[in-house]
Amino acid sequence: MKPPELKDKQAVPEFLSGGGELGQRIREYNWSSTPLGPVQSWPQSLRTCIRIMLTSRQPIWIGWGRELIKLYNDPYKAIVGGKHPWALGTPASIVWKDIWKDIEPMLKQVMEKDEGTYVESQLLIMERNGYPEETYYTFSYTPIPGDEGSTAGMICANTDDTDRIISERQLRTLTQLGKALTDSKSDAEVIRKTLDTVKENRHDFPFALFYSIDDNQAILSDHTELGDSRDAVPKMIDMNADNEISFLLEQAVTEKRLQVFDDLTKKFGNMPKGAWEVSPQKAIILPIIQSGAKEPYGFLVVGLNPYRLLDEKYSGFFTLVADQMATSFTNVHALEEERKRVEALAEIDRVKTVFFSNISHEFRTPLTLLLGPIKDVLNDPNTIPVNKKRIELAYRNALRMQKLVNTLLEFSRLEAGRVEGRFSRVNICTFTQDLASTFRSAIEKAGMQLHFDCTEIKEPVYVDVEMWEKIVLNLVSNAFKYTREGSIEVKVMEEDGQLELLVSDTGVGIPADQLEKIFDRFHRVESSSGRSQEGTGIGLAMVKELIRLHHGSITVMSEPGKGTTFTVSVPTGKAHLPEEKIIDSAAAAVSMQSIAFVQEAMKWLPDGDTEQEIIDDSRESSIQESYTSQGVRYKVLLADDNADMREYVQRLLAHQFQVITAIDGEDAFNKLLQHKPDL
Repeated sequence: MKPPELKDKQAVPEFLSGGGELGQRIREYNWSSTPLGPVQSWPQSLRTCIRIMLTSRQPIWIGWGRELIKLYNDPYKAIVGGKHPWALGTPASIVWKDIWKDIEPMLKQVMEKDEGTYVESQLLIMERNGYPEETYYTFSYTPIPGDEGSTAGMICANTDDTDRIISERQLRTLTQLGKALTDSKSDAEVIRKTLDTVKENRHDFPFALFYSIDDNQAILSDHTELGDSRDAVPKMIDMNADNEISFLLEQAVTEKRLQVFDDLTKKFGNMPKGAWEVSPQKAIILPIIQSGAKEPYGFLVVGLNPYRLLDEKYSGFFTLVADQMATSFTNVHALEEERKRVEALAEIDRVKTVFFSNISHEFRTPLTLLLGPIKDVLNDPNTIPVNKKRIELAYRNALRMQKLVNTLLEFSRLEAGRVEGRFSRVNICTFTQDLASTFRSAIEKAGMQLHFDCTEIKEPVYVDVEMWEKIVLNLVSNAFKYTREGSIEVKVMEEDGQLELLVSDTGVGIPADQLEKIFDRFHRVESSSGRSQEGTGIGLAMVKELIRLHHGSITVMSEPGKGTTFTVSVPTGKAHLPEEKIIDSAAAAVSMQSIAFVQEAMKWLPDGDTEQEIIDDSRESSIQESYTSQGVRYKVLLADDNADMREYVQRLLAHQFQVITAIDGEDAFNKLLQHKPDL
């Protein structure tokens, strides 16, 4: 008697050993009832191929004999799907009757002509799980010879490309849609670009419609090609109506997710087929709604691929399309709101410019009428010294007011584009030196130095004289305002066809985070180290505009605590200037506007009497002294950075009090500790 293991070994042929589930099923199958006959009669070539098939991890099936009786391995179960296990031992024409028209010619080539075949990513509409399904396979049919040498069967190795092909197709659609929607400017553009993109993917979008919402009405805004179905598609849907479509639209809004509309052919007839041979039976309604919003922008209606189930992956793809549309709608609306905001700001800016222009004109008339009589009184030899000092104060501040009004008017005209230069040839070195030198007395009185340097300027220079005055005076005035010690240097030179004006100081400098804002209108750099905190914040903005009218530019370099350098560059010659804006006469005399700049600079300096810190005005005969009960005069500390204001208030108080003056907070604190005032 033979051992049990030997008996088992004889019972199971070597070529059928192992192979997982299919190996066992093949071993247990009654092959005698098939054209293949009992296993013991199978030819060696078949046995060899079955052995290869059962040990392979690639999906493989074998068809044997004229009917191509089917054998396959475990990995192939995913391909045969719901036809497993009955497909085992069944003729291929029965197993694959749904795709027989596609594969029969290739199988005949193998069996009748002994020629192998190979196809990549072949579309096959297979009924693997009880419904026709879009699939893609790469496979080869290879002839297997029988014992007599002629072709007795075939072996097929498969690769399932379905997920890859569909994923690549959908990713391509999402990528193209993202690019298309990037620069959309309106709702209509978002809709059109979306439909133009999805119509390129006719497999997943047999047709697409977009409905906009207007007063609880869904109105057909746009659609892909509908052909004969155009009349069947509703142009308007009442969302409050009692019907299936209205209910689904309402559900889509309430639940904020897609809804399925079924039986399309029954309700609307044959709809566009897209890439397929049959019309879709289902459509989905996608609410295009931004996260957190209550109302959607509209609805995207899509006919579904008739050969795919609406599983999580497929519905997720459509949700991504809807999200891209919603985001683009949101961006368009945000851009529209921003456009309206910009337009509103521009209108406000225009009205402000007109207002500034008008009010500046209105200010100039009474200022002129004030300055004339004040100057007459100031020059009148009959004016007594006490009144003359008061008149000088009034005249000085009226001039300052006129300078501020003129600056404001000039800037408003610049912004409105109503300023055009009149350019003449000047000796730029002499002209600039004369302008800068008007500040020399103030600079030297402050214990500082003014340096001027001009290299040889070979090319002719054309400037608008009044504009150049404002440029130089503003820059030198600023340098003096923010420099307490050291020097101010003004340099003029020619560099690569450009005239360059450099104004440098050894002052407080500008913080790095302020450099980009320094030329913005109304922007002021707060600095407690300057000679004054007064200013409108439009001086440098105006300078930049005046330089722009010269086709030039201005830059700034600064280091806090070490100083600042402004560099103005304008082209030399006149080729860059309009011919009609060039005048022959060259005027380069310093105008009266420099007086206002210099007088303002002078008032930033400490008064001549400042060293006498305690002011006692008992010298004036009209003084009425006021004493405490102990007969001691009260002591008052007065701090103001405006010299005229400081002098004026000091004179008012000096009749009754001992007045101590300070030019800023730090000075006031030190004098507070030193003199211990009563107020």
